[in-house]
Amino acid sequence: MWWPNGYGDQPLYNLYCIFETQNPADNELSSKNTNVAMRSVELVQEEIKEGVEGLSFYFKVNDVPIFAKGANWIPGHVLPELGYDERMLRRTLQSAKDAHMNMLRVWGGGVYESDLFYNIADELGIMIWQDMMFAVALYPTTEEFLSSVAIEIEQQMRRLASHPCIAIWAGNNENEAALTGDW
Repeated sequence: MWWPNGYGDQPLYNLYCIFETQNPADNELSSKNTNVAMRSVELVQEEIKEGVEGLSFYFKVNDVPIFAKGANWIPGHVLPELGYDERMLRRTLQSAKDAHMNMLRVWGGGVYESDLFYNIADELGIMIWQDMMFAVALYPTTEEFLSSVAIEIEQQMRRLASHPCIAIWAGNNENEAALTGDW
C-alpha cells in the first residue's frame, strides 16, 4: 500500500499497456507506461459533538486517520514554463518531506502543475489537495464558459487520476464566500 510521508512507504508499480485496434489491417498500436500505487483516501466529516455546530475534517488513508501537515503550493516560478525544472521541483518537494509535511495544496489561482510535479509527490508520499483553477473571483455562468470548464475539469482529472498523491479535488477557492458575502 502507498502511504503518506511519515506513515509508511510509497511503493510504485510500473504499469505498461499496449492498445491495438480491432482491425488488424489498421496496424495501429499505441502504448502507455506509468506508475500506479494502491491506496484508499477518505475525507471524514462527522458531527463533532451533539449540539455543537460543525463537522470534523480529516483524511483516512488506507483506513488510518492521518494528521495532515503541509503548506500551500504557489507556482514554483512566476513564468510557469520555468517552474518545471526537475532539480527545483525535487529540491522543494524533498524539503517539504524533510520538514515532515505530508500534504501540499496546489492553489487554485496558479496553474495545474506538470506531470513531473505529481510523479515526485507520488515518490515522496506528499498528498496533494488539488484546487481547480478558479480562485477568488466571480466567474461567468454562460453556457459557453461552463462548457469550457467541464472540458478543463475532465481533462485534468483524467490526466492526474492515476497519481496516488491526489487526496482531494477542490472546486473553488473562497468563491463560496464571495457568493454568500458582499464581494
